Amino acid sequence: MTFSTMFAAPIAAIRSQSQAFQVISENIANSVTPGFKAADTRFREVLTQTAGSDFASLGGVRPTITHFIAKQGLLEQTGNDLNLAINGNGFFISNTEQNGSGEYQLSRAGEFNITSVLNGATEEAYLTDISGNFVLGWPADTSGAFATTDNVSSLEAIRVDPGSTQFDPIATTAASLQAILPANAPTGAVRSTSIPVVDTTGAVNSVDLQFTKNAAPNSWDLTVTSPTGTVTSGAAATLTFTPAGILVSPTTQSIGLDFGAGGATTVAVDMTAINEFGGDFTVLNTTQNGIEAGTLRSVSFDEDGILQGLFSNGQTRALYKLPLASVPNPNELALRSGTHFALSDGAGDLTLFEADLTNFGSFSPAALEQSTTDIATEFNKMIITQQSYSTAVQAYTTIEEMAQVATQLKQ
Repeated sequence: MTFSTMFAAPIAAIRSQSQAFQVISENIANSVTPGFKAADTRFREVLTQTAGSDFASLGGVRPTITHFIAKQGLLEQTGNDLNLAINGNGFFISNTEQNGSGEYQLSRAGEFNITSVLNGATEEAYLTDISGNFVLGWPADTSGAFATTDNVSSLEAIRVDPGSTQFDPIATTAASLQAILPANAPTGAVRSTSIPVVDTTGAVNSVDLQFTKNAAPNSWDLTVTSPTGTVTSGAAATLTFTPAGILVSPTTQSIGLDFGAGGATTVAVDMTAINEFGGDFTVLNTTQNGIEAGTLRSVSFDEDGILQGLFSNGQTRALYKLPLASVPNPNELALRSGTHFALSDGAGDLTLFEADLTNFGSFSPAALEQSTTDIATEFNKMIITQQSYSTAVQAYTTIEEMAQVATQLKQ
């Protein structure tokens, strides 16, 4: 055995332990990084064989880094509406480019942010992850329904600026009035109130109801007007009550309205809660089912991975649905960082799941999956690696001294 061959083993050991130190350092540095998957260094023996020899000699060790991507980290509640954790299998899927032309990457890091992107003269806001990738999801239609497929081409970058969507107005078609008319009011006495009505453009209009005491016992005349529109039907009716003050008829008044540019609508006003009792005229409650137009104010995730939008009109609607992305062998994914991975032949084909339709995995809103690094384990490995490194250095030094002595003896 030559001296050069003798140096091979300690040099390989020094290099291997140095790489092991690097892995340990990265694990410790990312011990508080959400979604980080800790790695470990395994060693393989290297055998060398010289020409003309039937026996192989030990040439040292070679490090192999193993990333335990499939390992589940602990979940921690954060209270942040833009945080999301996966409990079980699956990954978030993202793309390095907003238009989907970049690389698709998988991650368990659900610490999302809103990033502004200038698209021509328009400033748009998108949901991005800690690597700056654009988070992808299935878009919802205006009714909040999803067209889900197993193809990544059905996914879109999640846009969350006010210009990305709006809550379309819904014209009023039903209303109700709960009120008390004074039974002791003189004939000709007038009492008035109004109910709000939303037109087809989302504008809120006033519909005025005027009650006039009829000469007939237990009866009132109703007149309907609107200062911003025309009453096309149901403008008048006579309300009759029992001696006990319970409304007999009509229990519902169908009012046709035309608001010009605001469109036409027919509102069925439920009046069963109008009574005639002694005392003052009192309006207890009015309701209507119309909804004003709304702009997007904020977003948050639910347990199905659905991004819900809260609008200025107080309404909520589903905007996007996150898939659970899966591969058969996640530990073989190509490493992009400790939290992000790319598809590879070894990992297998990508499949998309809906969390609420499978037991494969689930989402935890306002939570993050913590790093899988165990500090105690890493420090223990650090001590062992330091001892191995020192032993390799000592072996190298000893061989070097032997070489020097042999050189001196030869001279």
